[in-house]
This record gives sequence, C-alpha cells and structure tokens, in this order.
Amino acid sequence: MSNPLFAQMVGTSIHRNVGTFYGAYNMVGACSGVLASVVLTQCLARLEFPFSFRCVFLLGLISALIATVVVCVGVREVTDDRVREKIRLRDIFPIGTQILRENRGFRNYTIIKILVGAAEFAIPYYIITASGLKNVPAGFVGIMATIYLVAKMVGSLVMGRLADRFGAMIVLRVSCICGAVAALLAAFIKDYRLAYVMYALLAVAVNGIMMSSSIACVTCSKNVRTPIYMATVGLLCAPLYVITSFCGAALASWFSYTALFLLAVGVYAVSALLTFWLKDSRGQAEKGE
Repeated sequence: MSNPLFAQMVGTSIHRNVGTFYGAYNMVGACSGVLASVVLTQCLARLEFPFSFRCVFLLGLISALIATVVVCVGVREVTDDRVREKIRLRDIFPIGTQILRENRGFRNYTIIKILVGAAEFAIPYYIITASGLKNVPAGFVGIMATIYLVAKMVGSLVMGRLADRFGAMIVLRVSCICGAVAALLAAFIKDYRLAYVMYALLAVAVNGIMMSSSIACVTCSKNVRTPIYMATVGLLCAPLYVITSFCGAALASWFSYTALFLLAVGVYAVSALLTFWLKDSRGQAEKGE
C-alpha cells in the first residue's frame, strides 16, 4: 500500500538520478539487514527449534515497531501549493488504461514486468533446495540470508547507476539475466557452496526487478499521477503472481523442483529478450510518448 505514496514522494522530491536514490535507499536497508542476518544466524545455530524462530520473529516485530515510531515522530510532511487532482476509486482503472494506451514506453515495461512474475513463483523453492543439500553447516539459512543481503547491497548501487544512465529497461534486462543464471544453478546444484553464488544472483535479480518497477513509474510519469502508475503495475501483476504461485506448488508436487527452475529459466530468458525488442521505457518517457 505504501509503494504508490513512496513513489509520489520520490517523484516530488528527487528531480534527477532517481535510480541512484533507489539504489542508495535499498543499500541502506540491506546494510541493516546484514546485521539482522548475523543475529538470525546465531539464533538458529545456538537455540533449539522452535524457540529460535520465535526469537527471530520477536526481534522482527520489535524492529518494525521502532521503525514505525521513528516515522511517526521524525518525519514531517511538507505540502506545496499545487492544485490537487481529485481522483475517486472508480477513476483509477480508466486512468490506468489511458496511461497504458498513451505512454508506449511504460506499456512496454509493464508487459515484460507481468511476464517476469511468472518466473518469480520459484523464489521460495531456492532456499528449500539449498537447505536439502548434503553437509550444509549449522545456521545455513542465516548464512544464506547474509549473502542475499550483501548481494542486494552491492547490486543496489550498480542497478541505480545503470538506471540513471540507460533507463529502467536495462535494469530489468540485467535482473532477468541474473535470475535465469540463478534458476539454472538451482536446477542442477549439488554442492551447497555453489548455493551461495545462486542466492547472490537471485538477490540481484529480485532486487533489480523491484527497483526497475519503481524507477520506471517515477521516470515515465514525470511526477504526474505517479501513484496510479505504481497501482497500475501492481494491479496487472498481482493476478499472475497469485495464479503462478498455485501453479508452482502444483508443479512441485507433480514433478520436481528442477522442473520449476527450468521453467523459471525459460521465462527469465524470454523476458530478457523482450527488453531488446521493446523500446526503452526511459527513452519513451523523455519523448513524452
């Protein structure tokens, strides 16, 4: 629910280098996540289940409450003198349709983003597959979480710079390539140490796809109806995410995790190819299309 509002705030406050901002924002979040993953690793390694998981969830709850208090007390909303457009709930769908029809670059991005959702149903199965490998060390899940967050931290900076220079579509392309390689590794992985590489690539892919969506909405909207851009992407992607999640669970029970990962490789590969075929979202936004 907060993403459309956050995108509106970014579009209003950040007038250049939007990608770098999102990269720095995600990097800071990943840095704090690294510290949390160290605590997670220690909890899983030293405490017995289920008490270890209870401690982890309790620490997460406390952190969320502290963050909420900081926002409520420390953030001050600054208003401007622009005339506010009054949009009712029933107006969102017609406006979203109009945006897709008139903004070709955003439409191209949205098509690929929807397709990528068909590959992300495999995300929960990466850690399940890795945890089932032989000779995994104690606290393996925590170690994987640390690797994920470190890769996210580094990837955020790189993706942010790429977005500022080449546009959101390039970020989506690189993310799809990383996702395809991660899924390919997951399909044939035998050594748990290779899982570290797999999870690092997955982190870059997932984070990059998320970043590209926010950047595309801010840059394509040019600070006009930015929340509706975000809502449009979310509304179009949500049904496929739900459907593919159930389909993924069915495929895992009928076949194997390998089939899931190979399907994800195919979807990521097709999505990456489409980024070459469809025009760049940033270029179209700059032309006002």
